[in-house]
Amino acid sequence: MIMYFCLFTSLFFSWIWALTFIVKYKINGGRVFLNPIFYLSGISFLYLVLPTLVIFGLGINNPMLNYTYESNVINSYLSLYCFFVFVVFYVLSDDPVIAIDRQNKNKKMEKWILFVLIIVMVIYIMNVSHMYSPTLKGIEYRIDKYHFFASVITYNYPKILLISKLFGFLIAYKYFSTKNLLWLIATIPFLYFDHLIQGRTITLYVLLPSVVLILYFYYKYALILSVFCIVALGISSLAREISYSNIFFTMFGEFFATRESTSYVIDNNFHDSILHLLSNFTYSFFPGYISYKLNSYEVSSYTVQLSNLINRETGFSGNIIGEAYFYGGYLLAFISPIIIGLIYRFFSEYIIDNVYKLIILIMLCSYSIWFMRSEFYVTFGSMMYMIVCYIFPILFIFNRVKTYEK
Repeated sequence: MIMYFCLFTSLFFSWIWALTFIVKYKINGGRVFLNPIFYLSGISFLYLVLPTLVIFGLGINNPMLNYTYESNVINSYLSLYCFFVFVVFYVLSDDPVIAIDRQNKNKKMEKWILFVLIIVMVIYIMNVSHMYSPTLKGIEYRIDKYHFFASVITYNYPKILLISKLFGFLIAYKYFSTKNLLWLIATIPFLYFDHLIQGRTITLYVLLPSVVLILYFYYKYALILSVFCIVALGISSLAREISYSNIFFTMFGEFFATRESTSYVIDNNFHDSILHLLSNFTYSFFPGYISYKLNSYEVSSYTVQLSNLINRETGFSGNIIGEAYFYGGYLLAFISPIIIGLIYRFFSEYIIDNVYKLIILIMLCSYSIWFMRSEFYVTFGSMMYMIVCYIFPILFIFNRVKTYEK
């Protein structure tokens, strides 16, 4: 009875979320798609509420891990509470305002510098693809390709994921400056490499920042674009291989697997010290070699520890519920959504009057899916480090170039 009450409550708050979005959309137009809390709350529905509705509302489940019904129920309560908190923050939020003059974004020298950077990154990924394509095509199973990528390719090219992230932001910046969708053609070599390893991580890295801006500019077609993105995510899963012995759970198992790992953690009462979380969070803002030198704890994220605990090959990742429970039990699971909501609200109050704020905003919007499907604190810290140490210097050079050309 309590579970059915929670399900109806979640549907009610989903309706509140949808109504709030419609009102904001009619008033603010494309600005609604620059609100990070919109993505935080919307994606939390997909990862936290939707699986709960399917499992307990429709009675459809295909568990891959061993855990009790009670643990699954507790996970559902925590997930619905988290969604409730994010919906409240979304209702109270304001959509950011962009006050950047895009007409001054097309200085000749800046365009050439950005063009050179993009070309160098494209050549880099094409070289990696050419080097490992024969080997990857000869590997039959996705799990073996994953291990080859993790153990061989990233060992020889340790910056490949970093370059993919940087490339995604640079393409988004270029698209914002020119509003020319043809720049997205440059992402094809990255998509091809991701296809070789039967992944989708790199695809999301290079496309999601631009998708946020596409929704902003073409907000009248947002519904079509959003449905297309969700369906494309499902089809990409199906194209890799049929897992879970079920086509539906293969296409949308992304939402169920991250949830299932949390039930597993709760059932086995796995915990680590909250000091470890604070340590990892603090040092995630620094370069890796500094973190390993200064951190008194072993630098090991929640997702890494979870992978070791589950001891499966692939397919299981964490989420923000499991992360909070793992480090701080029920107390942190209760407090953590509020902390995350406050962080998002702080950045959502921006008037976007320079590209530095714009990049941070795009990061929060586009990486909400990563926070939801893995962990928040370490991922947020490492992304802020990457933006400040890599993206901001590039933008600073662009600004100096524009000043010089004047």
